[in-house]
Amino acid sequence: MEYCCCTIRHSFWGIGANIVPHLDFIERAASESVDLLIFPEASLHGDDMRECCENVLHSPLLAPLQQAAVKHAMTIVVGLVHKDACGQLSTTGKK
Repeated sequence: MEYCCCTIRHSFWGIGANIVPHLDFIERAASESVDLLIFPEASLHGDDMRECCENVLHSPLLAPLQQAAVKHAMTIVVGLVHKDACGQLSTTGKK
């Protein structure tokens, strides 16, 4: 199994602005036959906490990442913050 833990410079403008850099890195990892790609904690939303919500784990904004994972048969773990059922902020690896 080939794996890669990476760091990424995120945008302060939220999830939508950070999808493209993630997809670019996924493409590069796929060209190196990576099976497991791990992004750092909070890599998707950056410092924009306005997008932290209960349903972010099921957000359509994440669909391109899910599609890239399927396309490349790669497990991708991205970092984001969401509100749990009690309204507390929590960091999550979304697989």
